[in-house]
Amino acid sequence: MNFKFSVVSLAAQTAVVSAIVSTTVLAMEPLDMKQITDADKIFFGKRLTPEQIKKLQQISSNGFATSKLPCDKIVEINKNLHFIKVVTPVLREASTNSDISRYARVYSTSLTHEFTETSKVFVSLLPRYEKVCTATKKEQPEPELPSKL
Repeated sequence: MNFKFSVVSLAAQTAVVSAIVSTTVLAMEPLDMKQITDADKIFFGKRLTPEQIKKLQQISSNGFATSKLPCDKIVEINKNLHFIKVVTPVLREASTNSDISRYARVYSTSLTHEFTETSKVFVSLLPRYEKVCTATKKEQPEPELPSKL
């Protein structure tokens, strides 16, 4: 009974946090490509891989995707935390770089703040998912091996 309560509690907390994270990221101003200058493209092109740029575009339009299963969420959260850890210093540098447009600086500052807050949420959720994942694995019966006749 206690396990079921913790799963329901975690699910409720996850729904609230997911809504907050999604709303926060989606509430940000969408990137206006018309305001991006060649200098902006060069700055980010030298510092981010094409995959990182694509992931940034995905996050700005869809938020952080998460799985439904606790053990899978651990993997996704860790991937997102790693991505944020790699990209945030570039955004932080961009927010003060006078070689890029004012628009790119302001947008980078906003993303830096959002990613910092999102990281805090992910870090606080990770131990809970790990606990539920471990409990779920313990409760699953081990498959019986066929006996030899």
